[in-house]
Amino acid sequence: MATASRVMTEAQLLEKDLRFYIKDRDQRIEKITSRLKRGKAVKPSGQFFANSVSLDQIRQQSQRTSEAEAKKEEKRQLRESQRVLRLEMESLRKQWRSDKIHEIDGKAKTLSFKQWLDHTHKADNYLSLEVNNREYQRLLNIRDDSFFIDIERRGQRPGLDEAIAKASQAAKPLTAFEYPSSDLSIEISTQHPPQIDYNENFDEFSSMHDPEEHHDQEDHDQMEYNETLQAASD
Repeated sequence: MATASRVMTEAQLLEKDLRFYIKDRDQRIEKITSRLKRGKAVKPSGQFFANSVSLDQIRQQSQRTSEAEAKKEEKRQLRESQRVLRLEMESLRKQWRSDKIHEIDGKAKTLSFKQWLDHTHKADNYLSLEVNNREYQRLLNIRDDSFFIDIERRGQRPGLDEAIAKASQAAKPLTAFEYPSSDLSIEISTQHPPQIDYNENFDEFSSMHDPEEHHDQEDHDQMEYNETLQAASD
């Protein structure tokens, strides 16, 4: 009987502790749930600025992004076209290096690159490639910069002072500022001419001459000189 009494007492204590823990857990869950239902202002996290952006600003930003991507794609296509064109020009140069000696007027003569083009009737083809290569280079060197000059004086700028005052009260004044349209504003677009350094940035594909021609011509002159001496001695 004593053992049964102790077992019943322990069971009652365990049940009491269990009910206490269950009740405490339910209370904590209810407290957390009610805390989430409170009407608190939601604050952004991270590097995010809570600024209101109009639909027009979103459209303008999307348009600027699309234009920038289009220009980048255009540049990529120009570079790829120029790469293919230069491969064709280099192919002609390789043909000349392996076939520069021809018999003219009964004598073997080492032709320069220009002479070889004329002899093989490929001068027009190479000239067309050279012109296109220069045009590609010109298009790739174009830099579009624009700026405006406001010739209106303070007090004679309708809408500008109000826009400045409105933007100065925003969290990001430079982003919030919208310049009002004016007929007196002047917009100037400029294009920087490409900087050409004839010593460092020489384009090897922009000439019909080849750097190896000078050495080949010297060898050819030496060979003709030796033949002249041999003929004189005979």
